[in-house]
Amino acid sequence: MKPILYFIIAFSFFSCDIINPEEDIPAFLEIESFSFNAIPNSGSNMHDIKEGWVFVDNDLIGAFVPGKPFPILKEGTFEVVVQAGIHEDGISVATKIYPYMDRYITTVDLVPGEIATISPEFEYRDNIDFFLIEEFENSTFFTNDRSRIGNPEVTFEEIGGFEGFSGKIVLTPDNPEVNIATSQGFALPTISSSDTYLEINFKTEVPIAVGLVASDGFGGTTQIYANGLNATPEWKKVYINVQESIANVPSPAYQVGFGAELPFGLTEATIMVDNIKLLHFIR
Repeated sequence: MKPILYFIIAFSFFSCDIINPEEDIPAFLEIESFSFNAIPNSGSNMHDIKEGWVFVDNDLIGAFVPGKPFPILKEGTFEVVVQAGIHEDGISVATKIYPYMDRYITTVDLVPGEIATISPEFEYRDNIDFFLIEEFENSTFFTNDRSRIGNPEVTFEEIGGFEGFSGKIVLTPDNPEVNIATSQGFALPTISSSDTYLEINFKTEVPIAVGLVASDGFGGTTQIYANGLNATPEWKKVYINVQESIANVPSPAYQVGFGAELPFGLTEATIMVDNIKLLHFIR
């Protein structure tokens, strides 16, 4: 056999490894569930964390939902950091890390071909200023009636409520509109490196507009209801970023408000809200 033939035969044995190199077997990590523990004097611990932003050994792996293992090309014991991801303003296009929840940190053993599980527990950061915590337990901050037609009242309903009592407004032909704000104004930072958020749980038969009412300091007000909540038969929670409204209409004080109208053809519609929080980092 000629030398060139020996070379071809030998090369054919090694070329398989070059063309199809052996691939690394990944380890897998799975988020089983999320939980949230409210710190004292911070209201309800109900949450709507959608995804966990996962960092392994300071490397961002991605954002993941519970119940779906994801691969990690690492082997050994590593620090895992998870940050809470929410759908800002209730929009489900993409998640955003919620800045007011602290990071969850744990240690995980990553073994190729095996699934490690974690159940991240979150809580609020300890440097938050809670301007408003409204739980509708037999009293309410929402007493400034701004309605043009009728005079619907906020009542306190336990049956069908979210946690204990919830705020309830019933729209009728005699009271076809609600536009109500807090009696108290809040001095929110108009220039800030961090955003101001409004958290709210709601269940409603009609769309609701939610936002702020800015005061000019001389009795005049500007309504900034920049976010809408769609009708839903089930209780939902949203995290609304109101910083753009604040930046667009600087004001010495802001009230929190919401409004809705009875659609044509309906004779009654019920709105229920609970656990309204307005929060920003302590300046």
